[in-house]
Amino acid sequence: MKLDNFLAGAPIPNHPIKNNRIYCPLRGEEAIADGFNLSEWVKIHPVGIMPQNTLPEDYKVGGAGDVPLPNCLDVAIRTSNPPHHVRVALVQHMGENLRWFAHPDSVSKDQTKEIENEITEFISTLNWRDYNEGITRRGIRTVLSYQRTPSCAWFVQRNLCTGKCWRYDNTVKLN
Repeated sequence: MKLDNFLAGAPIPNHPIKNNRIYCPLRGEEAIADGFNLSEWVKIHPVGIMPQNTLPEDYKVGGAGDVPLPNCLDVAIRTSNPPHHVRVALVQHMGENLRWFAHPDSVSKDQTKEIENEITEFISTLNWRDYNEGITRRGIRTVLSYQRTPSCAWFVQRNLCTGKCWRYDNTVKLN
């Protein structure tokens, strides 16, 4: 499926198709070949519409370690023992990004297992005091069935929000 076909109204697949990966503006080669650069696009759009922070020029999402984390989530996971709700939010956010925002039901078992492995590997590097791979995998498998990542309002309600960032979703008024 060419990007031009998609823009012309071609049907949108309901699950990730590996062959279409090259068309993803974060991962793909065609985006660069067509002159689309996500970092440049973010820079020219008003702050009210797009994030305030810019992404690196050579930015690509490859694996769990490449998924951009909102500031509030990044700060919350960088402790020796983050609370359960923070861990769930991390897996929701990473899962949603790694499945390219497709509905969880449309992702194959093999793709889900690959995403589980990516997230488990990422979490193992965080040096959480109580890290246990078996428990982590079981929790990830459960959370990967969740459809969406928490909203900005969710982070504000839990006093995790550090202020407006690139992921701001207009669910709460922030200064």
